[in-house]
Amino acid sequence: MGVQVTLHIAEDLYRRAERLARSRQREVADLLAESIHLPQTAENAAELADDDAIERETAAYRALHGDLLQYYEGQYIALHHGELVAHGPDFGAVYSEVNRAYPHEFVLIRRVETDPEPVYHFRSPRFAPES
Repeated sequence: MGVQVTLHIAEDLYRRAERLARSRQREVADLLAESIHLPQTAENAAELADDDAIERETAAYRALHGDLLQYYEGQYIALHHGELVAHGPDFGAVYSEVNRAYPHEFVLIRRVETDPEPVYHFRSPRFAPES
């Protein structure tokens, strides 16, 4: 479902759209709506960059896991561009240090455990029929 808007366009553009819609046996409004392509916004680009950063840092964590486990088991570590930038036993302290140094950038903070990709199990509620 869409939003109805009123749009003022040049008459010659409308006439061309009308001819094209008629040749395709379509409504002019549908043809124009499908023809509007907006460039990617800066917000969407930032989201995609964050997704890339998450993937990059997660891959770096997996690659470094053996060394991290040897030196920092049970501690929280922070990775930025694949490099260790902070570590410690307290999440809050590591987070504060990272937030001061990289306030507008993605930094992976993770507790170093034996399994680099722990599996979490969640119980799902079940509803019993009323008697």
